[in-house]
Amino acid sequence: MMSKFNDLCHVYSTARRNYFDYWNSCADFATELLRGLGDYLECPKNNLSFVPLKENPVYGKHYNAKESMHLEQDTFWYVGMMFTLCPDESGEPEETIFLPVLIKQSDSEFTVKLGPQGEPLQIIPGNQEHYTHFFDHVYAQINSVYEDRLHKFLEREPSSRRIGFAPE
Repeated sequence: MMSKFNDLCHVYSTARRNYFDYWNSCADFATELLRGLGDYLECPKNNLSFVPLKENPVYGKHYNAKESMHLEQDTFWYVGMMFTLCPDESGEPEETIFLPVLIKQSDSEFTVKLGPQGEPLQIIPGNQEHYTHFFDHVYAQINSVYEDRLHKFLEREPSSRRIGFAPE
């Protein structure tokens, strides 16, 4: 027979193992999501990476999903994804875009949002249509910010950054 103390130790150990299993599963999914986004955008690999959202990133450091994730009280993992839009032949400066991606797993599917106020989208791993829907959403949100930026500025309206990223 197990003592109450040993029972508590067992419960603690199980809870800790469940937490790390959940963290690992969400980190693996975030890695798959970033890789898929890069493929979807046909973006060079070194222009897309993870970045922490809770602290200032160290310049030149390459973060993995786990290093860039933190769990918030809304029960979502927050992971920063960063990509750099390259200068083109016209000599335009490059621009870095930070995407706060929120991830939550329930059973065999993930809920993903762009920023805390983002629209929740469901992704079942292996279902390419779900991934494509999310990637289309990311592309449309970023595109819309750039398309309406000058118009909003000229009308002296604040630009709406619906997904919470901040170009530098």
